[in-house]
Amino acid sequence: LAVYEEGEILHSTILPIGSEHITNDIAIGLRTTIDVAERVKIEYGDCIPTVAAKKEKVDLVTFGGQASELVTRHYVASIIGARVSEILEKIEGELAKVDRSRRLAAGILFTGGGAKVNGLVDLAKEQSKKNPVFYIQYAFARLNSIFVKLKIETEKLKFEVESLKLLKEKE
Repeated sequence: LAVYEEGEILHSTILPIGSEHITNDIAIGLRTTIDVAERVKIEYGDCIPTVAAKKEKVDLVTFGGQASELVTRHYVASIIGARVSEILEKIEGELAKVDRSRRLAAGILFTGGGAKVNGLVDLAKEQSKKNPVFYIQYAFARLNSIFVKLKIETEKLKFEVESLKLLKEKE
């Protein structure tokens, strides 16, 4: 979590909780493997149980489960929603520590894989009444392109440094 104000970092911390915990919760709640839970989260996950269909069922075999077991999307959403609410409460607590709770003019930005869970932005808006909430869908792709470019420039720089060393060597 990083809080910026006027272009400078006002506060930063690492929250010891994230989307991996959501996956673990699903695995425990559905009594299945982490791999199956991750696939369920990605393909059928939602943060808001009231949005998820109460009658729509998912068979865990479809996701690699060992036995046929039907679970409702509503149940999966209740698991996800509980953990996401906890994460949002921790964010709110950190904002309160620096007197920025409900006072972020630029809002809250979500990035990373966990930010893709359906309903995250809606739940965050509901819980963060006065802070605008945004989801940066392509942040990872953008950062990756920067790192790729940086690597290319670094390799080019290494080449230029090696070339300069050759000029200095006595023959």
